[in-house]
Amino acid sequence: MDRRARYTRDVLKKSLLELMKHQPFQKITVKALCAEADLNRATFYSHYESIEDLLAEIENEFSDTVKAALTASNRQFDISTSLVKILETIIEQRELCRVLISPYGNKDFLESLIQIAYKRTSDEYRKRFVQATPAQIERTFAFYSHGSVNVIAHWIKCGMKESPEELARFIIGLSEEGLRSLRPNRMDRRGPAT
Repeated sequence: MDRRARYTRDVLKKSLLELMKHQPFQKITVKALCAEADLNRATFYSHYESIEDLLAEIENEFSDTVKAALTASNRQFDISTSLVKILETIIEQRELCRVLISPYGNKDFLESLIQIAYKRTSDEYRKRFVQATPAQIERTFAFYSHGSVNVIAHWIKCGMKESPEELARFIIGLSEEGLRSLRPNRMDRRGPAT
């Protein structure tokens, strides 16, 4: 892609994010976006088919950044390290993340970030809790991913005062307490009390 096309796409992305600070994404029109970007509609349509395509590109670029950070730093998978890397990437892109998790943004955005680590996390759970069924692993991940998403959203809204390491310790601490439910109960091994 040449420099001019990259510049035009950057202007459109910044303009969309600016509009999303003040109105729901679903109500933003191509006309309003082009007015904000000071571009004409033909220019917009030469780069994107729709505003949804533009937002998807913004989100995919951020997801790719998260994936690259996880891959570069986490050859031997560790849930805590992965979470810290996701949180560090959020800090680096704080303005983007504030808009994307705002009431006018995409409610599923943070969930998609957590899903990046899904396979590796569930594989780790299977190793640690061999007696757990696939359904139990699935439900456990769903519970913790949704909880983590809400904790991270709250952290972003409150100005990201805790470091990524502090927030990751908090989330992992809560998770570890709950993961005890996947461990076999001593009573179960001995059989019911008589």
